[in-house]
Amino acid sequence: MSTVLLVAGAVIIALAVSALTRRSATTGRRAAAATEQDHHIPDVVSASDFGIPEDQWMLVVFSSDKCATCAVVVEAVSRIDMPDLTVAVVGIERMPGLHAEYRIDAVPTTIVADPTGSVRKSFLGPVDLPMIELAVSAAKTERGSGNS
Repeated sequence: MSTVLLVAGAVIIALAVSALTRRSATTGRRAAAATEQDHHIPDVVSASDFGIPEDQWMLVVFSSDKCATCAVVVEAVSRIDMPDLTVAVVGIERMPGLHAEYRIDAVPTTIVADPTGSVRKSFLGPVDLPMIELAVSAAKTERGSGNS
């Protein structure tokens, strides 16, 4: 009889742990989805807003001097070497109007836009050099052009 009670108790504990684990994982996914959906990423940007020639792909990082993650992203994008890609760093302290115009409400926000200004890829939060280079290459491939 005591063996049956021990087994029953173990089953109940296992079910409770399983239910809590599933609930925690689901809550985490919902929280991540809410974060991505709650922040604005522009669909289109204008090269002239950033002093970028009209025929260039754009990599724009919206940042803040007070953001440690922004400093890491800015350092990564400073090492990009692609001839048809121009990088612009838009610090809120120096260019608050552009943050407002594009409704940027979280930093760092990194966008890859084609020469027409259409945003092809974006990142909210930390991103490293290989991720950025891959995103630019993928955006160019999806657009159907390797160079422009």
